[in-house]
Amino acid sequence: MNLCQHQFDDRTCASPALTGQDLCYFHSRDRNRNPNPTTPANLEAALTLPDLTDPAAILAALSTLAQAISQNNIDPKRANLLLRVLTLAAKLTTTIEKAAEKDSPKPDAPPPATATKADTLQPHQKTSQSEPPKRPLPQPYHPQNRLPRGLREKIKARQTAA
Repeated sequence: MNLCQHQFDDRTCASPALTGQDLCYFHSRDRNRNPNPTTPANLEAALTLPDLTDPAAILAALSTLAQAISQNNIDPKRANLLLRVLTLAAKLTTTIEKAAEKDSPKPDAPPPATATKADTLQPHQKTSQSEPPKRPLPQPYHPQNRLPRGLREKIKARQTAA
């Protein structure tokens, strides 16, 4: 009978080993949970991404992620999650940059225009611009509205006669 070969500080485990293996049930499960850190499953822990504060950093993180995916060093679910994070970071970065451009005045921009007549109109005055036509409000739903027209007219005539 084979004995477990797991090494403690000063002795071995000495429990019966699994058939065809050098470890007992407990230590084989323990090794499966904590595999060798150089295996591809643990290389994703070494995947470090830069701070996602500017487009160049997001591009570098995307490149790092693409390399990890191509070398099969990262779980596909985790890669998908990181890709979604990078997409969100890219959108937020462009939104922040556009807002900053809009808020900061351009050095070659002409001075702001003076107020026009349309700006000085009172609230109750209408401008010459045409407003879109107003649509009539839809009729409220009533079960009789789904009846044929002739039957609706008969019911309406009875209601008015009563």
